[in-house]
Amino acid sequence: PRHPQPDMAEELAVDPGIVDEQHDVHARVVNAGEAAADAEFEAGADFVTATRVAADVSAKAAAEYSLIPHEALETIALAATRTALKLSSAKDPTPTVSEVARILSPEWLKQLKAESRRRRNDEITLNEFKSIFKKVGFDMAEEDWRRVFAEMNPDHAGRISFREFNRALDDGQQLDRDAAEAAAEAAGSAIMQAAIAVGHPLQESAELAGQAAVRAAIFANLPSNQAARLAGSVAAKVAMDQGAERSLAAEIAAASAGDAAGKAAIEAGLSPEQIAEEAGTAASLAAVDAGSTAQQAAEAGARAAGTAAGQAVVDAGNCSVAKAAEVASKAAVKAAKASGLPPHQAA
Repeated sequence: PRHPQPDMAEELAVDPGIVDEQHDVHARVVNAGEAAADAEFEAGADFVTATRVAADVSAKAAAEYSLIPHEALETIALAATRTALKLSSAKDPTPTVSEVARILSPEWLKQLKAESRRRRNDEITLNEFKSIFKKVGFDMAEEDWRRVFAEMNPDHAGRISFREFNRALDDGQQLDRDAAEAAAEAAGSAIMQAAIAVGHPLQESAELAGQAAVRAAIFANLPSNQAARLAGSVAAKVAMDQGAERSLAAEIAAASAGDAAGKAAIEAGLSPEQIAEEAGTAASLAAVDAGSTAQQAAEAGARAAGTAAGQAVVDAGNCSVAKAAEVASKAAVKAAKASGLPPHQAA
């Protein structure tokens, strides 16, 4: 395929100058966006503005290489995300701590905060610090432990505040959330403009923008449910920026969020029922965020649940179209009833 896959994202992150024949065009598009963003940032722009520049310049470069929006959206999302992550952390006083925050699971973070609340003595040594982490199942190379400890111990007193360390972890996670949002909005806006420019209808263009937004959010390691909701938000915003009525923007938001959540659930190997629930919930929340009434949000969630469940059984390849339609219908009705719609409306 001409569009970059997740493994290409890893290659570009390691070596943006790759000249692999298949990926060369996409690498050049990413490089163009990042170079323009770096120049903008050095000239005094904040990281959000620089991220928009990365996405816009990447979109322009993609058009010059004759990449259509469908082919370019993942590449533009990658350029925006790399820029946002790099520049948002440029003034981070504890960059290694932020790197640790990126790889800690929610359960590990929960255990660390619980340990912080339990400890009578907040001041800990390096060995105590390592012991706490190893207790929850996390370990690093010795040089990484020392680097983290040094960032939290600038006066070399030999001890650090464990509570301050947890706050630094929170700050690192917030930096990533801010970067993910900036990248998603920038990539979505750039794809929206590119799609409109080549004649795509408004609704299709906005849904493409949602796809670009969710790719950026995933590249930034945002959890799939948050990525889906962000995709809906971005799709609604760019649609309204182009003059869409609020009701249409909410419909687009729900469709984008439901699609993103459904795909993530399918990739995670969940059952059709679980897939329907994930998609329906994401769609309902996105519809509410975009200004829908409770009934409209329930209807949007039911549509997304049915679509996702039907797509899941089709992708599995072990049933007929009629059976897939039946699964989709049952999932939609179940979601509608769960949202409080009367039986006749659910049907």
